[in-house]
Amino acid sequence: MFSWWEKSRWKFLVGQSHFYSQSGDLVAAISSLEKALAIAEQLGENADLVLTLNGLSQLYVYQNRYAEAENLCSHALDVAEKKLASDSPETALILNNLGGLYELQGKYNEAELLYLRSLAIQEKKWGTNSINIADTITNLGLVYRYQGKYSEAEKLYLRALKIREQNQQADRPVTINLLHNLGRLYLLQGRYQESETTCRRALAIFELQPESDHSSSLLTALLNGLASSYERQGKYEEAEPLYVRAVQISEEKLGFKHQDTARNFNNLADFYSAIGRYQESEEMHLRSLKIREEIWGVNHPNTAMSLNNLASLYRIQGKYGEAELLHSRALKIREEKLGLEHPDTAMSLNNLARVYESQERYGDAERLYQRALNIYEVVLGSDRATTAMTLNNLAQVCQAQNKLQQSESLHLRAMEIRESALGENHPDTIMSMHNLASLYSDQKKYELAEDLFLRLLKVAERRSPPHSNLHSTLNNLALLYKKQGRYAEAEALYKRALQIIPKSLDRNQPEISAILENLAAINIESKNFPSALSLLVESNNLEINHLKKTFFYSNESSRLKQSELKESSLHSLLSYVLTYLPEDIIAIQAAATAVMRWKALATEATATLQNLLYSDRYPHLQAKFKQLQSLRDRAINLLLDPAPNQNAKTLIDSLDEKRQQIEKELSSEVPEIRLMDREFDYLNLVQNLPPESTLIEFFQFYLRDPRTNKYLQTVGIAFLISSQNPEDIKLVNLGDVKPIDSNIKALRRSLQNRGSGLTNLGIGSQRNQAKKASDRELFERVIAPIINIVPPSKKLIIVPSGSLYLIPFETLPIANSPELLIDRYQINYLNSSRDLLRQNTASDYLANPSVIIADPDYDLNSNPPKSVNLFTLLSPASLNSFDRHQETALLGQNIYQKFKDAKIYQGTQASEMTVKSLVSPRVLAIVTHGFALLKSNPEELLKSLTRFYPELPPAEAIAHYREQIDFKFYQYCQDKLAELPSENLEIMGWFQKFLAQIEEPIDLTASVRTDRELLEGWEFGDPSILRSPNRLLQMQEIDNPMLRNGLALAGANLWLKGENLPPYLGKGAILAEDIAQMDLWNTELVVLIACSTAMGEINVREGIFGLRRAFALAGAKTLIMSLWDVPVKVTMLLMDKLFEIYHSKLEISIALQEAQKYIRNLTIEEVEKLEIGRDILTEIQKAETIPSERMIQKSDRPFQHPYYWGAWICQG
Repeated sequence: MFSWWEKSRWKFLVGQSHFYSQSGDLVAAISSLEKALAIAEQLGENADLVLTLNGLSQLYVYQNRYAEAENLCSHALDVAEKKLASDSPETALILNNLGGLYELQGKYNEAELLYLRSLAIQEKKWGTNSINIADTITNLGLVYRYQGKYSEAEKLYLRALKIREQNQQADRPVTINLLHNLGRLYLLQGRYQESETTCRRALAIFELQPESDHSSSLLTALLNGLASSYERQGKYEEAEPLYVRAVQISEEKLGFKHQDTARNFNNLADFYSAIGRYQESEEMHLRSLKIREEIWGVNHPNTAMSLNNLASLYRIQGKYGEAELLHSRALKIREEKLGLEHPDTAMSLNNLARVYESQERYGDAERLYQRALNIYEVVLGSDRATTAMTLNNLAQVCQAQNKLQQSESLHLRAMEIRESALGENHPDTIMSMHNLASLYSDQKKYELAEDLFLRLLKVAERRSPPHSNLHSTLNNLALLYKKQGRYAEAEALYKRALQIIPKSLDRNQPEISAILENLAAINIESKNFPSALSLLVESNNLEINHLKKTFFYSNESSRLKQSELKESSLHSLLSYVLTYLPEDIIAIQAAATAVMRWKALATEATATLQNLLYSDRYPHLQAKFKQLQSLRDRAINLLLDPAPNQNAKTLIDSLDEKRQQIEKELSSEVPEIRLMDREFDYLNLVQNLPPESTLIEFFQFYLRDPRTNKYLQTVGIAFLISSQNPEDIKLVNLGDVKPIDSNIKALRRSLQNRGSGLTNLGIGSQRNQAKKASDRELFERVIAPIINIVPPSKKLIIVPSGSLYLIPFETLPIANSPELLIDRYQINYLNSSRDLLRQNTASDYLANPSVIIADPDYDLNSNPPKSVNLFTLLSPASLNSFDRHQETALLGQNIYQKFKDAKIYQGTQASEMTVKSLVSPRVLAIVTHGFALLKSNPEELLKSLTRFYPELPPAEAIAHYREQIDFKFYQYCQDKLAELPSENLEIMGWFQKFLAQIEEPIDLTASVRTDRELLEGWEFGDPSILRSPNRLLQMQEIDNPMLRNGLALAGANLWLKGENLPPYLGKGAILAEDIAQMDLWNTELVVLIACSTAMGEINVREGIFGLRRAFALAGAKTLIMSLWDVPVKVTMLLMDKLFEIYHSKLEISIALQEAQKYIRNLTIEEVEKLEIGRDILTEIQKAETIPSERMIQKSDRPFQHPYYWGAWICQG
């Protein structure tokens, strides 16, 4: 009676478990079956016990509880073999399921043995053609596929298919799935036509079934399979609708939170990545990742698959930081959940190594590739296709490290394995042949290289249609012929490559640009210069068009990175023109147009987006735009929190991820981002030049030998375009930038050092005193070659590049003359020549009344400001506080009184929230303290210098980084040396020699400096000396330069100490990143009366990252700012004069220069008449030692030195 009741209860629990399992409630299903297992053990009925153990093990597998599942399966197998029979059907079933468990864990050899045992039992019992053995045959075929045993797998799939067809199961779902697996196998073998045919057959059979029998999961799998076969054949138009249809079906039939929906999003994402639609690919990958995290959790192997695929997309895009982070996370999950020896773990190692390889971290990449190779050789065997993949990758890294013999050996192994396992026509085999041929070419084994390339050509030409990489093979063979001087043969191949590029391939792809540049090099050899120019211009245009296309789907950080990666075509064009056609008008115009289109391109894209979002053209995007601003503010506040909690970094990362996603969404909905400079060219520019002006466009680039593409040096150039004769453009070669940079640093020190003694102040001398060797050298290198050919002009419009952003050209002397450039020219600065077009574009909106922000209450204590002496600067007196000055408060009032409709905010009203709330005041003047911190990055610098290993960096490399090689870097290198294993004598010896080599450029005794020296050190990138515990020091470690530059406002001193201010005041300072989000698109003029507001981090393409860039992004038309710390009282006089002149409707750049000339020419007699004049004279007498042979004269000019007036420049 008891046995009957328990048997019934056992059956009920087993059925209940099955119901819960089908409903997706695994917890309840396991609970029921665990109770059933307890009953089965009591009953002692071995068959029931085996079935219960087997069922429960399968449920554990679904939960990734492999160890527990394996224990149950092993127990079931032991019972079946001992209590039933070693050849019983139950034993065969358990062997099959235990094999499946090992397969999931990547234990393919163990799985194979168990499937073979199960199959042998079943064949003995039911025969070799029984329908009962078809599943096990299919499972064994799947393991062979994972092992790379494709021939064996194909035989088994065909055998299982034949059995099912003989047993009238040709139209069953299981048979359809078998056909799907066979199609995937053909895909792996490169048999794309057979794959397509098989997948079509499976889909056709499926569609004949009654709709009630349709499985959405099976249908989407079939659609993906057929789409993949189309994709591999380059039939992208046929592939995309199938991928999309699979996604739509899974969302509609299975729901968003279903594993098949995640898989289908992933497959569509991979397709978009393959065809270069990266924005859409990322969106699909993120949706797939979100589903998998919700279904399985953040630490499941299936989640790791999405992380891996998203990371691979980021690597392709050059987002190496994001890629490394995600690949590392995927690797950790796989190591913890699957084990250190699982094939998926090896794949993660391989993919992370590819990121390191892309970053030129070859040692790290080699180590991971070797780990992956060891796993594959053990788990899959040394002769399998997956093993060959890692051999190939390891060979590439060895080649990059100049380990050519080792690389050749690895490439040969990889190619032999692929030929054997995959056949000669497989894409992976073709890749190995390509790589080995390229290595032979590098080794100058030209005959071997040519044999392989010709063999590749035959393989590609035999394909129907010809293989999509045929153009790459032609390009590489042509490059080989070019190296051998076989120019005619090379040219023919390049032309053929361009002709047969598949129509499906985007004409803006970088590889097409490479072919064009290579063909140009051939034309150079044959002295066909016009054709070479045309090809290089086309290549550069393709790169810019491709770049703009990516801008349409990217955020700002991605735009900056992409601009850097795509710039090589511009360097090739400039190298060619400078080398061969330096006086050819057409060539120079083409080069100038290219430079002007590239320069500040990412900045303009971001600015264009913000301008349009602030307008009323896209009202439906305003909510998303406000969300973006909110995310930025929250992230900044967390980043600057002096006492962040342990979850702060995770939250910041999450906010940043959301911010980037919204930026991309906004960009994709504003088509002007893609079309922003479609009409810009040289002629368009010259039409917008002001009368009697000359545009001077500076640029620096990597000069290469146009024939060999070998790097020669980094050079500076300048284009001169006159409004009087715009067709007669000039190109000036300024030569190597390193001495120019050195001269600029020396000049800046000279300009900022007013010296001691009245003579250095200009007293008693009407001639310019800035006659140091560095000044003359800079003039001779940069200015003289330009001034000598500048046509008669009243106005110079200067577009700087590199360190030229850091000098005021007005202060430079004119040869053989007491005059400076300020005496002869009106000078304006632009961030980009395209700004000329904007200056002449009228706005549809009126500006708001002008605003003056002055005399913030830094301590919020209402203490009155103090008077200062002549030499007090508009910068913090120490790192711990900002001081209020009576003079700046008075200056604010004076400026305010010169406007009829202005508003002024002082004291606690001069707050961050006040400034951020402003919308396009006509004029915005801010009188306060400024700060600019440069980040020292010893890790990146060490990477740059160790790229020469095993050779020591040459002297010119050390010289190039001289300003970055500081005491902090030296200490960092010493720490790295101490971390090296003691047995690694070779690397230790190299490091010791390297340390000795870099000791010379630095002062090893510089350990303690004053706060004043510290502040001056900000500008020159020496933040190693920052040691006081406050917010400024915290900010020094932030990567984003827009968060290391700002203006002090109400409550700033409390903010420095880490205190939080009332929300209505903000944080006590406004950062460049905050300003960049403001709406100043109708603001005519911004004047920053503070120290070093024009400073920041230099980007050769985009300009200065700091306040200078922030106000440009915010839309301000004209910006007046300072290039060094300026004295308060003299600045008060200069700015007072500036606004007096500006209010008389004089052009602002002229008004600034007139104010500067006023200060420069101000005599002692005139100073005495000023309200603060006698105080200034008294301070001069106290500060300076007066020569005994003379007395101060009323005609002396105390402020003639550029230190007092030369810091101010006008951009716009």
